[in-house]
Amino acid sequence: MVSLRGPSGNKWPVELAKISGELCFARGWKEFLSDHRVGYGYLLVFRYDGQSQFSVTVFLPSSCEAPYASLAQPQHKDIDVAREEEKGLISTNVDDTVPQEDARSGTSVDGTP
Repeated sequence: MVSLRGPSGNKWPVELAKISGELCFARGWKEFLSDHRVGYGYLLVFRYDGQSQFSVTVFLPSSCEAPYASLAQPQHKDIDVAREEEKGLISTNVDDTVPQEDARSGTSVDGTP
């Protein structure tokens, strides 16, 4: 589990999956994209802040920063995970939470292809 901090300062918890040897965003990623209204041609810039947290800047297809992204609010209940992490109630570590790929089926442990 990692935490994506959007331009609004709010956090979105996102799981990582290992697919074909590559790390990919999984559960929670679609919610982040939806809440920030990211579409085709948008550019996202990620900065790793440490402790499994990334800051994300959203750019429009015109290469201008998305002005509305600073107003994005989490629209899903999983945001409680990020708040609990912030309070120190739970801990996330990328190395401990990355699902391993199932060699037999070619999918990760969580069932993603």
